[in-house]
Amino acid sequence: MWSFFDLGPKLVVVRVCGGYGGKGSGLIAVGVPRIRPWVGDGDGCLLNIERTLGMVRNCFWSMGYSGVVVVNALTVAQEISYLYHSCSNTTTFVSNSPYQANLNSLLSSLAGNATRNDINGFYNASTGHDVYEVYGLFLSRGDVSVEVCLECVNLARNEVVQRCPIQKEAIIWYDLCFLRYSNSNIFSSLSQIPSLVMLNTQSITVDVQYNEFVVDSLYNAANLAASAPSGEKKFAAKNVTYTWLQSLYVLVQCTPDLSKYDCNLCLNLTLSYLPLCCNNTIGGRVIFSSCNLRFENYSFYNEAAVLAMSPPPLSTLDVPLPPSPGSIADGK
Repeated sequence: MWSFFDLGPKLVVVRVCGGYGGKGSGLIAVGVPRIRPWVGDGDGCLLNIERTLGMVRNCFWSMGYSGVVVVNALTVAQEISYLYHSCSNTTTFVSNSPYQANLNSLLSSLAGNATRNDINGFYNASTGHDVYEVYGLFLSRGDVSVEVCLECVNLARNEVVQRCPIQKEAIIWYDLCFLRYSNSNIFSSLSQIPSLVMLNTQSITVDVQYNEFVVDSLYNAANLAASAPSGEKKFAAKNVTYTWLQSLYVLVQCTPDLSKYDCNLCLNLTLSYLPLCCNNTIGGRVIFSSCNLRFENYSFYNEAAVLAMSPPPLSTLDVPLPPSPGSIADGK
């Protein structure tokens, strides 16, 4: 039995085989989910199912979504894998227009700043004025190097204009970064839409305690990420032990331009999806435009980089402790 998300009258499911991180089939759903089960085809793949009120090529609307896309997702730590993209068809521009010129200039600026060591993997900028102004940003995952960040942002800037050639609003997600632009100001504001849900469909035994453990671990990581000072990485990743045979790896991140309150709120909203999408699964992701979370039962991030970001332990000074009452130092 397989599960994916039925969001309403438009539904598209493509046949899915292969691995999500080498750990079973990959599932991507877009929008706010309602779970609905479907049966596989007997070969470890989802059936090709279409039930539409019209051809669904893009599941994103300006204020919401209608539809589901299920695709194969192969993810390896530090491998730059394309996940998904969204183009808003409600606002478009004319080729060779001032908006397109400003967009091209903005994308060049984003890529040019991805080489910097002082931006914590995040940069936003705007170009143009009035109706031709375009706002854009990128965020690289908190554990990647500057070199990998640059490579990912370059891939994103080149790919997004191929997939969204005339749309004024677009976002493209990779495993290690995402890039977004719009004709509206998208800076320093919590945004849930567009959104993306992915889960590892390798089944596990129903375990209420494990589900609670996943939520608690992600909640603790979310508090840690949100508490970062303004402008710093709002990122946390950790390995926690469930049993002596089973570990859990969790990762959360917000765009650094969010306030502590908005980052906490954003991540708590992603956590609210978990009972709907990801109970009794060994891995999953909930990805908003402003924040995201992921959990797996295997290591998927750069543990050495995460360890290097951890604060050093409190130093211990060789200062003798004061004598306790009744000790030899009392002369008794």
